[in-house]
Amino acid sequence: MESVINFLEVITALLDEEHPFPARFLHRFSDLSIAEAKDLKAIWKEIDPVRRGALLTDLEEINDKDTLVNFESVALLGLKEADPIVRGTAIRLLENTDDRKVIPLFIALMHTDPDEKVRAEAAFALGNYVLEGELDKVPDKVYDDMMVHLLAVINGIDAPLVRRRALEAASYSCREEIPSLIQKAYAEKGKGWLVTALFSMGRSADPQWEKEVLHHLNSKDEDVQIEAIQAVGEIELKSASQRLLEMLETGVEDEDLKNAIVWSLSKIGGEGVRPTIEKMLEDAADDEETEFLQEALDNLAFTEDMPIKEILEIKPPHKKDLDHIIRLEDEIEEEDDLPEDDDS
Repeated sequence: MESVINFLEVITALLDEEHPFPARFLHRFSDLSIAEAKDLKAIWKEIDPVRRGALLTDLEEINDKDTLVNFESVALLGLKEADPIVRGTAIRLLENTDDRKVIPLFIALMHTDPDEKVRAEAAFALGNYVLEGELDKVPDKVYDDMMVHLLAVINGIDAPLVRRRALEAASYSCREEIPSLIQKAYAEKGKGWLVTALFSMGRSADPQWEKEVLHHLNSKDEDVQIEAIQAVGEIELKSASQRLLEMLETGVEDEDLKNAIVWSLSKIGGEGVRPTIEKMLEDAADDEETEFLQEALDNLAFTEDMPIKEILEIKPPHKKDLDHIIRLEDEIEEEDDLPEDDDS
């Protein structure tokens, strides 16, 4: 049986600049006790700033793969770092926490952080709590206040990236203002706004957007196409199923595009979907592809067992649904016109 690592060893290693920080200590930062969190805070500024940033980056990599870890205590310290990249990492580490105290922290960062990308990260992180508000898991007063701030940013004068992320967060909401804001984003010039509009249409899970998302299924721009494919899955548009199957039959080389198609099909279901994914599973090239396809089949089973779903009872989005944040993480705003898409 593996012995528990004394947290004093971890702190000593953090302060030891002559040796690399041992990777085996990283998991020890999960679920720190109150006393351990206090000890870490006491020496945090004594740690080399580069090491502090590297620590949060390493913890984010673990967090992306393991849903059972909780690095909240470290992430809260990271929010105060001078490096905006580190602050952004800290926000992502906190965006799935059950502690509602992060909501006012994200709201404050969304409005006041000097870095545009950090403000955008904070705005986007509020999306999880908008969804929980719709599920009555956030007090009404907290939810209403959060929506007031998000709507203020969407309709405000901040950078387009921040306003877009705020709309993406707010699009989980059933409030009457949201469809018109999504429509306005869709009508805006530039790829960035189109990507946000399609993503928000998917998050809204509203079939009123069927025409718009189907129009972009064969977009010549891959980022736009992937967002449209993911949106038809989130909305569960049966009308898209055959077109998605045809894409797989003709062959898809890009892995992100192929995964988006498979995942959306697993959410839509219907004739031909299960045998297609099962055949892909048989031909899987590696363990990673096998794991993803098995997860898609599990999700398809969920879809098939629940033919009539309440929209807000659907499982949370798969990580692939958020890939546009990763693909466009360095984007500020694109004003170039896109090639006209063919919806035939």
